[in-house]
Amino acid sequence: MAFLIRLTNTISKSIAVLNNNPKRLWRIIVNRIGYNLSPLSGWRAPFPVNIFLLIYNRCNLKCVMCDLGHVGNHGAYSSNIHLRQPMSTNQWLRLIDEVAPYSPGIFFPAPEPLLNADIVMMVERVKKHGLFCSVATNGLLLDKFIVPFLEAGLDSLEISLDGPPDLHDKIRGVPKTFSRCVYAVKDVIRQRGQRKTPKINITVTITHLNYHRLVETLDTLAVEFPQGIRGVTVSHLSHTPQHIAVAHNSNYPEFLSDFYTPPEVALGVDTGTLFKELTAIMRYKYPFPVTISPDLSHRQINEWYHHQELLSLTHTVCGFPWQTANIMPNGDVMISSICGPVLGNVTLEKLSSIWNNSVMRKVRHDIYKIKMYPICIGCCGSRVY
Repeated sequence: MAFLIRLTNTISKSIAVLNNNPKRLWRIIVNRIGYNLSPLSGWRAPFPVNIFLLIYNRCNLKCVMCDLGHVGNHGAYSSNIHLRQPMSTNQWLRLIDEVAPYSPGIFFPAPEPLLNADIVMMVERVKKHGLFCSVATNGLLLDKFIVPFLEAGLDSLEISLDGPPDLHDKIRGVPKTFSRCVYAVKDVIRQRGQRKTPKINITVTITHLNYHRLVETLDTLAVEFPQGIRGVTVSHLSHTPQHIAVAHNSNYPEFLSDFYTPPEVALGVDTGTLFKELTAIMRYKYPFPVTISPDLSHRQINEWYHHQELLSLTHTVCGFPWQTANIMPNGDVMISSICGPVLGNVTLEKLSSIWNNSVMRKVRHDIYKIKMYPICIGCCGSRVY
């Protein structure tokens, strides 16, 4: 049954990509072929399918599972973000123009991109080139951007909602976050009318505060959004335990990382209760498709949160070095915003040159041979291939 659900989701996503942007589907196919031919091509790869533009280095929330608002500059994520001052708007626009001929998807992820006053200008430039464009937001500022996003033709909105009002606000660290976000999303649906875009995807991130209230969370979303939502993803917490990060850095100093989630956020999850909640969710029919990412067995769930060093996944290769480029606020290029070497900087050379330089080719070689670094197990990158 789980296999059929995954197969159905894969097919539906492929059809959606084909309908929305045939060039993008072709780029995905070429990239997968490029991965398999890597040993024969000197570890070169086709231009990335996905480009993440981290256009701001601050956030307006204090989420319990993110070190950006809690660990200062000491966690892997916050140190990579905070210490890099954002490029100018003109530099971001030039980068979008540069990559456009390769038809990548352009994503504006966390930290909160709506804090950058020129986000609309960047979305407009992406859509001017006919590229797929997605914005991830906590929704706190979304009401100010609804009309310009609709006029620009934004393809996708990724929204974070982690529980009913009281629980979501507690997890996100700011009062009335739930109500403000839900109000704005409903307004997007209303003003979107008969238009197909932006499609709205909601992510629920599992933590020690909501693992036992996931059914309640999905029921709340079903009441708030009886229509207009493309789907809900219930996402296992992406995290690296400190002892795994320390061991990894000792063995792979060229690919440094650090723990980026407070330990209690993972260790405080009762995996038996969590498994029951997830099982109940998948048996119920909601007014939107529900996906659990990654799809884990009861044993794997326990290992994911409590014994990550024992965990083995079906997806055993990180696909990021072949298909995804993260452009950090200052223009540094990395395969992930939390780990790995700096591959180059787009203010100094073109991304097309950086993507297959000697540093990048070595990363691909090493990951192809190792399959997955210890720190990669609990990362969303492990779910790509």
